[in-house]
Amino acid sequence: MAAVNGFASAVDIAAVAGLLERFGLQGLGFCLGVAMNLPPALQESATNAWRSLWMRGGLRQRRWRGLQLLLVTVVSNALRRAEEIALAAESRAFTPERSRPMPIQAGQWDLLATALASLTLLALCFVG
Repeated sequence: MAAVNGFASAVDIAAVAGLLERFGLQGLGFCLGVAMNLPPALQESATNAWRSLWMRGGLRQRRWRGLQLLLVTVVSNALRRAEEIALAAESRAFTPERSRPMPIQAGQWDLLATALASLTLLALCFVG
């Protein structure tokens, strides 16, 4: 969860989605955007469900039953959130065929990063 949260906060998801669309992966950019923005909402929902269960005393006597109820609550909230996102995309007439790829913007460090990644990959091929 920490890696997903870190990736979502450090990278512009719209730019990554546009890059995937540019490479011909229609619809995958939208799915990635949804997947990267969903974990913080699910974490908040799970935290609220846990606190509610704790305050109501659901873990005192029948702990296993309380944990089952917590799991059902978190899963149902996740499904409801996914349905809301799908309905919102559908109401805006989203289709993967009509998605638009974003232009690739090169920065000053991109050439250096590409060269280092290529050298690392080449070195791993010769070592392995």
